[in-house]
Amino acid sequence: MKKTKDKLMKVLAIAMAFIMTLGIGSVERNLFASNVPNLSQFEDVSEGDWFFSYVVFAYQYGLMRGTSEEPMLFSPNVTTTRGMVATVLYRLAGSPDINGLENPFTDVAGEQWFTDAIVWTANNNISFGFDDGTFRPNDYITREHMAVFINNYVLEKGFELPAINENRAFVDSGEISSYAEAAIAALFMGGVISGRPDGTFGPQANATRAEFSAMLQRFITSAVQAFGTHGALAFSFLEYIDENLPVRFPFTQRERDTAEWIVQELLNMGHSPENIQMQEFPMNSFTQYMLTSLGLTGSGSPASQIPTSWQRQLEAWNIFDMADFDGMEFLNYSQNVILTVPGVSQRRIIVGAHYDSVNTNGISDNASGVVVLLESAARILYLEHYYTITYIFFGAEEVGLVGAEFYVDSLTEEELDDIVLMINIDVIFDGSTLTFSVCHFEESGCVPISRQIESMPVL
Repeated sequence: MKKTKDKLMKVLAIAMAFIMTLGIGSVERNLFASNVPNLSQFEDVSEGDWFFSYVVFAYQYGLMRGTSEEPMLFSPNVTTTRGMVATVLYRLAGSPDINGLENPFTDVAGEQWFTDAIVWTANNNISFGFDDGTFRPNDYITREHMAVFINNYVLEKGFELPAINENRAFVDSGEISSYAEAAIAALFMGGVISGRPDGTFGPQANATRAEFSAMLQRFITSAVQAFGTHGALAFSFLEYIDENLPVRFPFTQRERDTAEWIVQELLNMGHSPENIQMQEFPMNSFTQYMLTSLGLTGSGSPASQIPTSWQRQLEAWNIFDMADFDGMEFLNYSQNVILTVPGVSQRRIIVGAHYDSVNTNGISDNASGVVVLLESAARILYLEHYYTITYIFFGAEEVGLVGAEFYVDSLTEEELDDIVLMINIDVIFDGSTLTFSVCHFEESGCVPISRQIESMPVL
């Protein structure tokens, strides 16, 4: 790539800010603030409690649940168990499939509420048991064990917590077990734990549910910061695509490989498999004609039936000069990759970018959009948002918006009505300005409200 890394990252960061601010921030916080419900539904949690925001955060994201429904209680002062902590970290990872994993503990029977979590965390070096082969899921967890579990999760996921605090010794540092020293130091410097007002850590003390929710919220906030400067993660994705997935022509195996890579990256971030869909659709008539014209498939339509616009499109692409074209393996289908990130409301914001390319390696058009969506998807996993966010990586866009049209046709009237807005990211590296355009839909199509609401010099 000819442009410097710093300049490209600047463009990625601006596009990222556009998504996170317009699509997720300003819309939910300002325009629709009156629609946001009171998220604290627990009778024993009130706004004046020091742990209020932590409990709301953990509950909203499905990481911690209540202890009673009638009355609805969170039990903030109840002590947390080892099984609870393993379960929360398992949920945070997206509740992965445990098929094929060995249960190493004698006291963790199958089909209990904590079984899958303990098996997964143990097999991924996050949780640990005791020398007698037990896990003791119902035992209260010590603060140092909780710190080790969380830090092991950080290491397993490859996070690098930001340096928020300088390391220091707690008054009771001598009571910290040697195996927990590094974990406690790392979490303290990363801002996840802060110790107690008297300067102690209380390593052998038990942690309440309120204390755990606080640790959890701080950890997730630090994990977001661990992605680093806005655009850095996107740039690393861009480098991978440039080196491994160039020339993603529609309806080819390379395009399919890219879709599968996107899915794997979403899973690596911690998104649940249940929220990721590979939506396949058949090859369109224009692509069939194109392949026939190139002699890569059987007989096509008579010349008199070929639209002039199709012939002009092939000439504009200069497709016959593509050096890598002969090596392409064509399929009779393409696919959209759809990620749903649930919010409080079922109403949705759609963020889209196509990942196929024509007559180019496809870095600006449109790996640039794909990587912005990927970094945004990584960051939003740990951020509060009122609306459900749907990320769509469209396939076969360059040959007639095939993936986009298939997606829209698959929606019910109710699903269409639930869409608040759509943000489409495309070709953000070409030219000397970054332009944001807005339109609204009428029966005749997309009617511009403003062809250019802002144009930013970025290179």
